[in-house]
Amino acid sequence: MHNTTYSPIEDAGGKIKIGDIELEFITVHFLYAFGNYHAYDPEAKILFSGDVGVALEPAGSELFVEDFDDDVSKIKLFHQRWMPLIRAKNDWIARARDLEFDMMVPQHG
Repeated sequence: MHNTTYSPIEDAGGKIKIGDIELEFITVHFLYAFGNYHAYDPEAKILFSGDVGVALEPAGSELFVEDFDDDVSKIKLFHQRWMPLIRAKNDWIARARDLEFDMMVPQHG
């Protein structure tokens, strides 16, 4: 058995280094739930966006979206129902615009 040290993420977010990878944790409180964070890997340019970008897809659907505009209708219902706060959405958009990412990976990556 090995010793594991846990450190909480501050309410304002923060960074955690795992081996050679440094992830940034970005607060998105009240977008879906209080205490919610998204992880960002600036080197790989990936934003792990939690429930932002989730689509209600039929079973067996492709998991990689090639045409975002075509996917919007599948995303819209979920986001309107579970993320109704416009202020929280606008805050997330402002934060995400400052990130350089090539891929947004919703749910559990």
